[in-house]
Amino acid sequence: MGGFQRGSSISFGLVVCSLAVSLFVMSCAGLQTKDLVKNPEVAVHDVRFSDITFESIGLMVNLAVKNPNVFGVRVAGYDYDLKVAGNHFLKGEQPLTTSIPAGGDAAVDVPVTMNLADIYKTFSSLAGADDAPYRIDAGVVCELPILGKIRIPVSKEGTFPLLKVPGISVKGIQIRQLGLSGAELVVSGAISNPNSFGFNLQSIRYALEVAGSPWASGLRTERVAVAPKGTSSFSLPISVNYAEIGMGVYNMLTSGRSLEYKLNGDVDLTTTLEMFPKAKIPLDLIGKTIIQK
Repeated sequence: MGGFQRGSSISFGLVVCSLAVSLFVMSCAGLQTKDLVKNPEVAVHDVRFSDITFESIGLMVNLAVKNPNVFGVRVAGYDYDLKVAGNHFLKGEQPLTTSIPAGGDAAVDVPVTMNLADIYKTFSSLAGADDAPYRIDAGVVCELPILGKIRIPVSKEGTFPLLKVPGISVKGIQIRQLGLSGAELVVSGAISNPNSFGFNLQSIRYALEVAGSPWASGLRTERVAVAPKGTSSFSLPISVNYAEIGMGVYNMLTSGRSLEYKLNGDVDLTTTLEMFPKAKIPLDLIGKTIIQK
């Protein structure tokens, strides 16, 4: 009977000892996971607009990733979901291999390009708006010991301008001086601004064809201010030499007939919008006009 009790005591002691060891191991594992491995901290450091044109606008979201651990971690990638006016517009993801040392930090740039024509097509209610609200929900994926890959979310809201291409038109061609060897003409035009900011027309590089014949080309530097939602006039003085183009030009000038013209080139602008100081827009006009005397 006594031997049986001693065996039972030993077995009971082994069970208690094993249980104690298991609890100790589990508590150490829990301590290691909870207290020794910490999630990196992600915050939006800066948001800026870049590569702005009348056709598209770039959004660069700069994220600051901080590693609070005593060991290095790796940033494995990021993803983003861009909403415009409360609706999904663009999604994307990008793998990375960025290492962050113990107690260090790193910058992660999330670039997004928004095509304005796609925005107007997708959100018809924004066609007449001057700006639009956005929200970008991003996630940074980090690799940690024991925990493996984890995604750390971050978001940012704001607004961006809805740029619209200025309209350019030819109002007519007038004769200033008509001679036996050539003529002095002026092309009158107008430039309209559908935007909520003003701009200045700085120069026009042009090539003019009339009735399929090249009449003139050059660079016109004429500073013309255009107010927000406003329209201003511009002019292109040109000289026509009959010897270079042909005597048939004289008959065109004096016929009173409607003639087809093509005006190609580009227009340089400076704007009052700080994030969009300069712009270049194409000049590509086709029409008919009667040359006025």
